[in-house]
Amino acid sequence: MKRKDDNRSAMRSLRKTLLFRLTEKGLFENEMHLFINDVFRIVQLLPCMDLEKVNNRLRLLGWNYDADYTTVQLILACNETKPN
Repeated sequence: MKRKDDNRSAMRSLRKTLLFRLTEKGLFENEMHLFINDVFRIVQLLPCMDLEKVNNRLRLLGWNYDADYTTVQLILACNETKPN
């Protein structure tokens, strides 16, 4: 039971860090979920894509925000640990 609580706590910490980073980039709360989903889908479809190409794809989707390496890693970590 303790391990499950530790995992939940770690997940909350990851999400909190991710949301803070997105806020610092200037994203509004109502945009964050969409941005996270777009980044995740881009990386999921083309996992070998470098960060510059990820950001180019985001701009093609209409985003005026760039993703940095740490933010992408946080998005991936949060999506990997989502319950099915």
